[in-house]
Amino acid sequence: MDLGPVLAIFRRHWDSQGRLARSTLLRLLEELSDFEVEALDALIVSSGAAGPQDQHVDCHQLLDYLWGEQRRVSPIFHPWPSQEEVAAQLRRRGFSVRQLIRFVKDHRIYEGRRLSEMSTAEVVRDIVIPKTRGRSCAMVELFEGGPKEPTCLMSHWWGNSFMSLVEAVLAHASGQVLPSERMCTQEQLDKTYWLCIFGVNQHVSICGTDANPCGCGAEKFLNDHPLCEMDKFGQMMQRIPEHAVAVDDHLFSFSRLWVLKELHTALCLGMDSEFCGRVASDVSVSSLQSVQFASASREEDRRMILLEIESSIGYAAFDSAILAKVKCERAKFAMADAVLRRRPDAVQALLSEDPALCNAQLRCFSSKSPLHFLAEQTRSATESQDVAQRPVILEMLLRARADPNLPDALGRTALHAICQWNGSAALARRLVAAAADVAAKATAGSLQGKTPAELLMSEDTVKLEHVNRGLTERSSAAKEELLAFLLAEGRV
Repeated sequence: MDLGPVLAIFRRHWDSQGRLARSTLLRLLEELSDFEVEALDALIVSSGAAGPQDQHVDCHQLLDYLWGEQRRVSPIFHPWPSQEEVAAQLRRRGFSVRQLIRFVKDHRIYEGRRLSEMSTAEVVRDIVIPKTRGRSCAMVELFEGGPKEPTCLMSHWWGNSFMSLVEAVLAHASGQVLPSERMCTQEQLDKTYWLCIFGVNQHVSICGTDANPCGCGAEKFLNDHPLCEMDKFGQMMQRIPEHAVAVDDHLFSFSRLWVLKELHTALCLGMDSEFCGRVASDVSVSSLQSVQFASASREEDRRMILLEIESSIGYAAFDSAILAKVKCERAKFAMADAVLRRRPDAVQALLSEDPALCNAQLRCFSSKSPLHFLAEQTRSATESQDVAQRPVILEMLLRARADPNLPDALGRTALHAICQWNGSAALARRLVAAAADVAAKATAGSLQGKTPAELLMSEDTVKLEHVNRGLTERSSAAKEELLAFLLAEGRV
């Protein structure tokens, strides 16, 4: 039984003498527990809070019984679950992408405010806390379909735009930047996540403060209490297979201790934290400060997190690991941007600093590599730049040992990308000369099982992709030249 919500219910409904109608109590307790009504009624009688025929229950007596020292040590009844049990309860409070999209649609304009103009903290204060006050529960428990078992925990900064957080979840699930619902597959819509704003019961945690006013009256369980839900994220992450971070454009996420604590947990567990979001080009990674200067809303949290990091790997090692991770992710985005803009000078500068960037893949771009970006048609460069700089950049990437057979999230190689955009036969020849496999087959999506040539002949797919990207089809002559080359290879 979760006694935090039970206590809140008692306080809201008992009279001035601390009494509650037996029928009301049984109904409320039945909603909050797995016990049968008969067992609850027997508990009321055995506690001395009411006789078998009494119409009212002495709530003070019942609470004394539940929380008293005698019951606390009883082998047959424990007033609250263990730390591990609370962590397990928390872990089961995930949601699907589909449920998140429904939440956004239901609150697009809420009490005169646009959701797109609200920070995550404002969504918690103005939507989550008021909507869950009646049941004193986590938001996911009100979602249609109920809580889900999450496959990914996403860390985020509450000061960032809520819609940026939504976009980060969608990008992680779909492997696309700024995807819409119609661009997601059914499998992607069913992917499950865990967010503290939806998974934590705010009524036993943070509500009732100046920042989050609430009159629920629920007892708060904070650090080190078995029922505290805010200090169990590390235990939860041991059972959640993926971790991601919603990165804001100015890297403020990395100045928040809870984000850093979850990154520390992922680091200790050997998890690869996926960064979702784009950093503004004018923000320097060197502006990141040591974890010692990061902030938290509560001083108790700050001390707890810093002690945990210092006693495990130390501040210096942690700072170094985070800086390296941020630099790596920033460099991946910079490489993708340089290739898409057809800027060989920027590509060469990045490769000189880290040759491994020639095979850097970004999850929010369907795990495409620089060769994929080079093969695609782009709106980030003029046609003359595209024609002139593509071969130059291709040679740079191949000299750095770019893998022409590296698949994206759907199993498509750079040759698939060329064919999907009716691209250059010259580029295809150069990739084949570099050992690109003409017979490679896409492994997922609508193109599953197709070779590059088979994809090239899928007119409808190519046209649809062009429409979605706002691009024009390549000439039929270019397509015929490319197809003739692939067929001549004799491995279609």
